Amino acid sequence: MTSGNNFKLKILIYTAALLLVSCSNNPYSGRELTGNHQLRSYSEDPKYLDPVRSYYTHEAAVIDQAYEFLLEYHYLKRPYELIPCLAEKIPQAEKKEIIINEPFSPRRYNASGTEIFMQKKINTVIYKITIKSNVFYAPNPCFSYNSEKGVNTREMTSADFLYAWKRICDPLLSCPVFPVLSGKIYGMREFYEYQKNLLESGLDSDYSFLLSGFIIHNRYEFSLVLTEPYPQILYWFAMHFTSPMPEEAMVFYKKQKYNKLPPGIRRKTPFYLQEIIGTGPYMLTSWKKRQEIVMIKNPLFRPAFYPVSGMTGDQEAGLLADAGKQLPFIDALIMKYEPASVSMWNKFQQGYLDASGISKEEFGKAVISGDISPELAQKKITLSKGVSASIFYLGFNMLDPVVGGMRPEKKLLRQAISCAVNVSNYIKIFRNGRGIAPSSPIAPGIFGYNEKNSGYQGYNLMEGKRLLAMAGYKNGLDPRTGKPLVIRYDNASTGSAERPYLLFIKDQIEQLGIKIELASTDLNTYRQKISDGNYQIFESGWSLDYPDPENFLFLLHSSGGTVRFHGDNTANYENPEFDRLFGRLAAMNNTDLRRILIDQAVSIINDDRPWIYLFCPIDYVLLHEWYKNVKLADVINNSAKYRRLDPEKRLDYVKKNNRPRYWPLFLFFMVISAAAVPAVHTVKRRYQ
Repeated sequence: MTSGNNFKLKILIYTAALLLVSCSNNPYSGRELTGNHQLRSYSEDPKYLDPVRSYYTHEAAVIDQAYEFLLEYHYLKRPYELIPCLAEKIPQAEKKEIIINEPFSPRRYNASGTEIFMQKKINTVIYKITIKSNVFYAPNPCFSYNSEKGVNTREMTSADFLYAWKRICDPLLSCPVFPVLSGKIYGMREFYEYQKNLLESGLDSDYSFLLSGFIIHNRYEFSLVLTEPYPQILYWFAMHFTSPMPEEAMVFYKKQKYNKLPPGIRRKTPFYLQEIIGTGPYMLTSWKKRQEIVMIKNPLFRPAFYPVSGMTGDQEAGLLADAGKQLPFIDALIMKYEPASVSMWNKFQQGYLDASGISKEEFGKAVISGDISPELAQKKITLSKGVSASIFYLGFNMLDPVVGGMRPEKKLLRQAISCAVNVSNYIKIFRNGRGIAPSSPIAPGIFGYNEKNSGYQGYNLMEGKRLLAMAGYKNGLDPRTGKPLVIRYDNASTGSAERPYLLFIKDQIEQLGIKIELASTDLNTYRQKISDGNYQIFESGWSLDYPDPENFLFLLHSSGGTVRFHGDNTANYENPEFDRLFGRLAAMNNTDLRRILIDQAVSIINDDRPWIYLFCPIDYVLLHEWYKNVKLADVINNSAKYRRLDPEKRLDYVKKNNRPRYWPLFLFFMVISAAAVPAVHTVKRRYQ
């Protein structure tokens, strides 16, 4: 056969194979689909798998299934309740006088080479923590072989927590929570400065430097020494930043990946772990970027059990059917990369995803009058709802000479603009009604939320025009020019899909007679504008790190001003009375007095109006009948261990709703047959 014929034959074979595949759009292998495996999708690859750097929800959805924390949240109880995880019990704050060691500068050593410390007597707050014994890391080659377990692993110890806290302080790693925690734990800033000086001197980091606020007592006990009372430290114990980290993992993988770099470059290049070495219920086995992430059950996972109690209604909802049973229930988590929401929606309906959100475009098909559509209900698909502990808002740059400042006329201008935005219509049009119009910076469900704290919130155009006139801009005219006042609205919404939303905000405010200029830029340019203070009105949002009002209100404390201090107060808001109230309530437990202080602080914010509250999202999630034990929760990222599947029901559904499409193959063979007729006649003529 000639090479041309070979080529044609290969084309026919490849075409036939492609058509055979087109008979089904199943993205999984037979074992993946039929096994006890959770089928999920993701639209963005994690940038960081290292717990010291990861700060995004889509990253936590992966790593928090493998890393564990000292504490975790009760899966079923609301408001959120902390319970022990790796800790034996919830540590209690102790006020006491202690003697603490601090390094000399420069460091001093005795004749035998042992470092000498100066001792300091302090009155402070201490949390003494006892961790569970016999907790082992998932098998990994960074560990030595453990003959008892038959794999490469070792037991978790207090030293692993110390190493994790030192990594938080490493300036090269830029841990996003260091600015918050560094002022709460003794010695964190000193450790940071010491490493920074080494880095600037061209030297390697040195973790032998003492972190004076972390005291190891023995293999399973250590204490954290605080600089001041800070009850919220318990919430940080329930986040992956403080998860234990074995030092040998860093040494092993850093040597593999950084050994070939020149020493000068290596010292200045941050090393982030791209493997997951945790003690949790799952371990990472495969990550193919823009393809899939696979995690399987950790064979060394410690004994852990499903909750035996919950909230009213949990029993009826089937959420306590597995009470007291050992976790986890699912053998593997299979996550397929899927950037298109339409494709995810189709795959969910076909049974190739166990759960799905609902895009704006598909909402009308899935939800009717706030409930599941009859079409989906017939397929035994259910709808789960939950108010997200997040807030989205428009903000004013309080440093701007037009919209900023604390003079009475400036406050009146912001109040007027706030009254012109019909938040209810915004939620209805752009969120399919999936949102709550907030009355304060604190989201519903969090202590201190009060729907009555609603100064200048809500659509009232007549009031807005009255306030605008009092501000000196009658009918929206700037008295200096006699023309409409021009205000710039900076945003990072450059796509055509976001344009209607921007025009809605523009049209709402322009009802006052003001002119709004839309300044849409790419995300990096927008961030630089925010950093430089080169904006007037901006858009932003915040999802809480932990369920405490302090985690919302700190966004408006003057010490976090973005322009002056590079913090999260992007409005650059500053009010001494608010700061004073925040200083009192921030470190308090949830008491009646704290609620009173929160109300006073929120009242000040609502009057000064640095933000226009837009919405707190309501999450809508669709669930197939085979996917059990699902209860929505913002701050609980390690939820996979509680979920249960019925793979047989899933397989039955897939067979029923995905019949193979044989017409492409039939068409192919018809074409081949038609093409073969002339060939047969040609061969006959040659033989004749």
